Amino acid sequence: MKKIFTLLVAVGLVGSVVASNRYVTPTGSGSGASWQSAMSNIQSAIASCQAGDTVFVAAGTYYQHFSVSDGVSVLGGYDAATGLRDIDAYQTILDATGLGTWIFVKYDSDCTQPTLIEGFTLQNAAHSNDGGAGFVRANMIISRCTIRYCTGNNGGGLIISATNGEGVVRDCII
Repeated sequence: MKKIFTLLVAVGLVGSVVASNRYVTPTGSGSGASWQSAMSNIQSAIASCQAGDTVFVAAGTYYQHFSVSDGVSVLGGYDAATGLRDIDAYQTILDATGLGTWIFVKYDSDCTQPTLIEGFTLQNAAHSNDGGAGFVRANMIISRCTIRYCTGNNGGGLIISATNGEGVVRDCII
């Protein structure tokens, strides 16, 4: 009996570490557990994740912004019908027209775990203080993004403000 209990506890612990990735499409209305049940709000998808999880965002235009969660990656450039990824063919656009804020931000502190934002076109963001498109902290990697038509008093595209480590911007067009 003791061996069965130990086995059940071990299986339960392994099961609790399984990633709960989320899927987002412009017209989604589900739980986000798969492309077939995708949600439409990137922030809601991030909120249902934990460090090590990924939010997969399908092609389309999203008029929304989001707060980065430590260790949760957000990846664009997917075809929701097939799950294939091609950033050029399946453009994922985050458009901040009328939002009056950044497209993405990590407000409270640096990320302690690697956090990747990749495969998006970030456009039409405006912020009264800092970079329009995003606020990059330590351990954040912004990769393969196009940043256009963004304004801010201290930088139009991005601002990097990292206390412990560095934020990385690579292979982006600004």
